Amino acid sequence: MFKRLKLDPRTSIILLLLVNIFFFKSRSLASELILMSYLLIILTVCGNFKSGLKVYLTFITFLIINYFVFPYSPKWIVTTFIVPVSYARKIFPCIMAGTLLYKTVTVRGIAGVFRKFKFSENFILAFMITYRYFPTLRQDIHCVRESMKIRGISMIKNMDIFVVPIINSAIDMSEELSKAAVTRGVENPGRKTTIIDFKFTVYDVLVILFVVLIMVIF
Repeated sequence: MFKRLKLDPRTSIILLLLVNIFFFKSRSLASELILMSYLLIILTVCGNFKSGLKVYLTFITFLIINYFVFPYSPKWIVTTFIVPVSYARKIFPCIMAGTLLYKTVTVRGIAGVFRKFKFSENFILAFMITYRYFPTLRQDIHCVRESMKIRGISMIKNMDIFVVPIINSAIDMSEELSKAAVTRGVENPGRKTTIIDFKFTVYDVLVILFVVLIMVIF
């Protein structure tokens, strides 16, 4: 039975920061391919192969467009789309690292990391609410769209029918998240604690060192 690798939450956050810095400074295609493949391996051993594969294949598609489609395309197509495609390609590694963080670290874990790094409680509270807000809102949007499809209502022609429930849902959700934060003692000025055990292992060190090694080489 394959055992999933469990990284320390700090490793995922450090990895996301390193990848963001590296890919917006890198000019080497080889380094992009190596690091993207490495991130896919990390996601695989952490039990999130499908999520990583989707991002990886999209990245490869953009590479193919950039190096094999544009050279044979009309000039106006290249002029119009080469900048968006090139910049989008730089974003996918960050999405890959973000996927690792999103899939392997809970909100409680991220909040614990921020407290370890001495972040302000106001910032941590704003982050936690935002982190929980958008996934729930996305789910509500999906439910409204599916309901409109079932009833045969066109979202383009009846945009108000789509927007109004989403606005009401967003307002209700913000109130619920605020009540949940108060219930969990967010107003308590005392020191916050967590049951998560933060501990770097040899795997965490190797994951970070390999990314640093790629940055140094390229």
